[in-house]
This record gives sequence, structure tokens and C-alpha cells, in this order.
Amino acid sequence: MKKNPALKITSEGYNWLPPLFTFEFNTQDPILRQVNVRQALTYAIDRQGLIDSAWYGIGKVATSPIPHYQKYFTNDVPHYPYDAKKAEQLLDVAGYPRGANGERFSLFFDYEGNNESLQNTTGFLRQNLKQVGVTLKLRTQDTPTYYRRIYTDYDFQTRACQFSAMIDPAMGLYRLYGTDSIVKGVPNTNGGALL
Repeated sequence: MKKNPALKITSEGYNWLPPLFTFEFNTQDPILRQVNVRQALTYAIDRQGLIDSAWYGIGKVATSPIPHYQKYFTNDVPHYPYDAKKAEQLLDVAGYPRGANGERFSLFFDYEGNNESLQNTTGFLRQNLKQVGVTLKLRTQDTPTYYRRIYTDYDFQTRACQFSAMIDPAMGLYRLYGTDSIVKGVPNTNGGALL
């Protein structure tokens, strides 16, 4: 469609409700409880490659949950650029060397299967993590089952989430980061079990 001169493609129009895609960890999981493991997995993901391939080049690598054009945005936060070697080092430090088959460990990755870009995303993440010796086992389900698994049973290791900071980050972000927003059975809140 971009090649058709009669059409104009734009990503504008969502400034009041900018969608963000996150890769979240259940910090109550014995493997993911370790900060070195979470940092390693973050370094292992090529975010720009993900945007270019799974999201058709539409998007921008986020450096903060607050969108870059909002008043309270700051870039003065820790950054995790794509660095597979750094990821490997952190996994070694965390006590997860590669086994004889090249694998360090495997993790379940839960997502809702009703979105084509999200399905593309899962394959891309799986490839990135495989390069550092982590096997991502994909597990998709319908929305009610997904919500129960994440927000009621906390029966997950990693998951995909898409949310928005909304027009005011205090509206959209606190529910995802505040530990007092963790209420068993309430979806679209802090599902990372960050207790």
C-alpha cells in the first residue's frame, strides 16, 4: 500500500492513546526472580528488528513507558540495547550455562492468538532468545483463559502485553507498575506478580 501514490500511510492519530508492546516476566518464578536473567533476556531482544519484521516497520523502539512526545518523558533511564554477547555473559553469571544441547533453560511465553502482529512477534522473540540458549515455549489461548492464567492463577513465566500510557501517564501506567494495583482476578493491571 505504501507504493501506491493514491494512498497515504500514516501512524499519526494515536497520540492520545499510544500503544506499547511489552515482554513481561513473572518475578515470582524461580528463574525470572533473578535480575541478571531478566536483564539478559532484555539484552537478547533486537527491538528494531522486531519492529521491522513483525510490525511491518511501523513503530518506534520505546526507551520509557512514557511516550517520547508527552510532557513527562525522559530518556534518562537504563537502556538495554540489543547485545547477545552481554545477554550470554549475564546468563552465565546467573548460573545458567549452556547444556550439551546448547540450551540453558526453557520458558513458557503466553499470549492471545487473536492478533497477526502478535503472532509474528512470538516467532521473532523465539528466534532471538534461542540465539542465547533460551527456548521459548509458545502457549496461546482464548482471552478468558489468558486473563485467568495471568491475573488469577499467576500461572505463567513470560507473556506478551499491549497497553497504553493514555493521554496522562498517571492514568495508564500506574496500574501496570503499582504493586497495590495487584488484585487477584482483575485484568489489565500489574500482572507481573511484582510483589
